[in-house]
Amino acid sequence: MLPEIVDSAEFFDGCKNLIANKKTYDVALAELVNRGEVTIGSSKMGEEILKFRDNAVRGPIKWTESDASVHDMRRAMSKLEHEIKRLEQKAKKAEQDARLFIRQGDKNHAAHYLRQKKRALKEVEAKDNQYQRLLEMMQQLGRTKQNKQILDAYKAGADAFKATLQRQGISPEEIDETMDSIGDAIATAEEIQDAIAAGVPTSDSDELNKDLEAELDAILAGESSEADLIFKGLPDVPSEEPSVAGPAKTTNIAGTDSIAARLKRLREAA
Repeated sequence: MLPEIVDSAEFFDGCKNLIANKKTYDVALAELVNRGEVTIGSSKMGEEILKFRDNAVRGPIKWTESDASVHDMRRAMSKLEHEIKRLEQKAKKAEQDARLFIRQGDKNHAAHYLRQKKRALKEVEAKDNQYQRLLEMMQQLGRTKQNKQILDAYKAGADAFKATLQRQGISPEEIDETMDSIGDAIATAEEIQDAIAAGVPTSDSDELNKDLEAELDAILAGESSEADLIFKGLPDVPSEEPSVAGPAKTTNIAGTDSIAARLKRLREAA
C-alpha cells in the first residue's frame, strides 16, 4: 500500500516495471491529477512530492506546509536508517579486525580497532535516539489525524441522530409524558390485580348476619313474652264443660295456635 505522501522520484523507481519511460510516467501522473486522485507539491528543498487521496477525506486534495514537513521527517528518518546500518557494519568490521590482531598478538592495533568500534556504537546510539524522536512525532501526527477523523464521524453521527429525531417528531418532553403515562397505567393495573387477589370481603357480611340473628332472637323473645302474657291473662279452664262457653274456648285456642304458628314461621325463616 502506497503512503499518502511519497517522493515522485521514488514513486517512479517503484513503477519502472509498469511504465516504460519518464514520458509515459508523466502522462499517467497528469491523468491521475486530472481525476483528482493525486496532487503534486514540493518539499522545502524543491523536491517534487506526490500526495495521494485519502479515502477518509472528502473534497479536493490540498498540499499544505504540514505535508512538506511530513515528507522532510520521512526523508530524515530514511537517512538515519541508512546511517545506522552503515555504523553498525563499521562496528562489526572493527570488531573483526580487533580479533584478528589479537590472534596475531598485536595489541596496539587491536586496541585501535576496539576504539573505532566503541565510537561507532556510540554514534549508533545517538542516531537511534534521533530516529526514535522523529518516529514519535510521526506517530503523534498519525494519532492527530485519526482523532480528527473520529471527531468528524462523531459530528456526522450526532447530526444524523438529531435529524432522525426531528423527522420522527420525537422530543424529550414527549418521551417523558409517554413514560409517565406508562407508569400510571402500570400502577392502575397493579391496583386492579391487588383488588382481585384480595377477593370478596366476608367480615362485613358475617357481622350483618350476626346482627340479623340477634335482632331475630330479640323478636322471637318478644313474641314469646307476649304469648306468655296472653296465656296468663286468660281465665282458668273450668273442670266442667259449660254449655255456652264453647265458642269462646275455640277463639282462645285459635289465638294461641296463631301465635305459635307465627313463632314457628319466624324460626324457620331464621
